[in-house]
Amino acid sequence: MPKISLFGTMVKTQLWMEMYKSLEQNDTDFEIIAVGNKKPDFELPPNMRHIYTPVKPIQCSEIGFRATRGELIMLTSDDVIFGPHALDNLYKQYDGIYSFRNKKVIISSRRLSNGVDDSDMMLRFNIKDSHSPLFPMNSISSRDLWMELGGMDRRFIALWGDLDMAMRIYEVGGIGILSNDAMITELPDQSILYNAWAIHNDIPMFASFWVKDNVIGENRLCPVEPFEDKDILTISQGNKGTWD
Repeated sequence: MPKISLFGTMVKTQLWMEMYKSLEQNDTDFEIIAVGNKKPDFELPPNMRHIYTPVKPIQCSEIGFRATRGELIMLTSDDVIFGPHALDNLYKQYDGIYSFRNKKVIISSRRLSNGVDDSDMMLRFNIKDSHSPLFPMNSISSRDLWMELGGMDRRFIALWGDLDMAMRIYEVGGIGILSNDAMITELPDQSILYNAWAIHNDIPMFASFWVKDNVIGENRLCPVEPFEDKDILTISQGNKGTWD
């Protein structure tokens, strides 16, 4: 059984093995669940599997989450490269400092953007306020807790469903920690999801859940609308977009 399950919407099949190879040096057992409408034309490693579905990106991620088996989960994309022993260091910090007795912990990787580690400044919901909630990226958290909270909200289209999950973990007393020892590198000019859907739908949707009078609150302003099991692999639920 894997200790960490990585999952997410992944359609850039040409990048998969580069991402996978960056994870191979870890001693921590892991699996990868890639979900989306592009099938690989090569054999996948034993601990990586693909689930085909034509539904919207955030629903692909929810499908991937539901297929995970590890105690800890990480939403990821296929356009990132993991630094040396990133999973080992995240797992060690989670297990050693907070232990599995405390499920309400999120430990986020750091990120390199254009060769610069901007994590301390940029991985915040309000980048002008260093005390605002942690904006976790390639983070590990408890699978059981995600299940208890109902998974991601189906009103998102492409992104920010995991950030909404982070806020919901904070809402029930959870904490977010930015690791010093786990690094990822974002590959440049790979994703169009942010410009295509996040700016116009997902970020305003997130704000409607958490922001009042320009202040990020501690309590969600409306109930979660979870995905339903029925037809989850074939029909996009909630707000829909066009994903090619």
